[in-house]
Amino acid sequence: MISKRVRDAEDVKKRTILKALFKKVVRVVITNNQWLDGESDDVPKISANVKKNIALLMRTKRKMGMLTAAEKSLIRTPHLVRTIPDRKKLCVLFAGLRCFFLIPPKLRARLVPAIKFLSLSSGRTIIRQGDLPLTVYFIVTGEVEMIKISGNKLSKKMESKGEIIFGPGDCIGDVAMLEDCTRTHTFITTSQCELLVLFDNDFISILKPYMKKIWNEKKTALMALDYFEFLSEDQILKACKLCTLKQYKPLDTIYIHDKGTLTNVHFVLSGECVILQCLEMKVIIKNGRKIHQLVDQLEDTFLNFDSDFKTGKHVGKNSSDTNNKSRNRREFHINETFTVITLCDKGVR
Repeated sequence: MISKRVRDAEDVKKRTILKALFKKVVRVVITNNQWLDGESDDVPKISANVKKNIALLMRTKRKMGMLTAAEKSLIRTPHLVRTIPDRKKLCVLFAGLRCFFLIPPKLRARLVPAIKFLSLSSGRTIIRQGDLPLTVYFIVTGEVEMIKISGNKLSKKMESKGEIIFGPGDCIGDVAMLEDCTRTHTFITTSQCELLVLFDNDFISILKPYMKKIWNEKKTALMALDYFEFLSEDQILKACKLCTLKQYKPLDTIYIHDKGTLTNVHFVLSGECVILQCLEMKVIIKNGRKIHQLVDQLEDTFLNFDSDFKTGKHVGKNSSDTNNKSRNRREFHINETFTVITLCDKGVR
């Protein structure tokens, strides 16, 4: 009887160990699931919604697998178990992530013991509209869609509408924390996502004072502009989420023609700027008279490329020189200290 009990106890112990190993393997597979179905994510899914198709085609492709398996394991390790070199590695790692670029180094160091790692597949609901705000998420890889659920007065049914698509480097769930309200939108993953999670107590003690100050500055800047006077409260919150405040020094260039992001809109808060447009003219002498003709830079570029292509010359240097000439035609220059608020289009529909 005693020997049988000993054998049964050993069998139970082996089964427990095997179950733990199996669960560990399943967790590793789920965490790295994007490597298995990553090829299918590269092909955009075309639907009947034209605006959504344009947004999918215009968005840049997201880089996958920014965190290695060792780094994910280090983030999952309890902070009390981590050694001093491990904590230094995490500080260096967080400093290199896009989602923590705007956070001061001292605050980043305080985030090391509080941040958790989470991996989710496509179609998972991260935040549900109407829930209490308990977590803030930082997107490392993948894309998350912000959806507004509202009632239709005609059909008397609840309808969901996609509004913004967030990608790597973005933070979601912070608006409800900063405004001290319930969740205003639902967030659903549209691809395999790797997220860094911060719970409410840690967010309030570490990041909220710093982020609240910036948030109030954005709201004050938006309310100072007549352009946003007739926006609703929900629209003001979305504008604050998407905009950034930036200050330029005198003689700085905001952007040059054909160079820069076309999805940014700049609103002037203070200072003055000038628009410089340089036109290239060519002089043609016809019947003893000078005729001035405007040079079309785009047409000139294609003509040079076509002639070089026919003669078999190397066109890399020539085409870049022509592009550089055309890019320097229109510039925004600053006359004095200049503050702007920039609204960025993140797949807004």
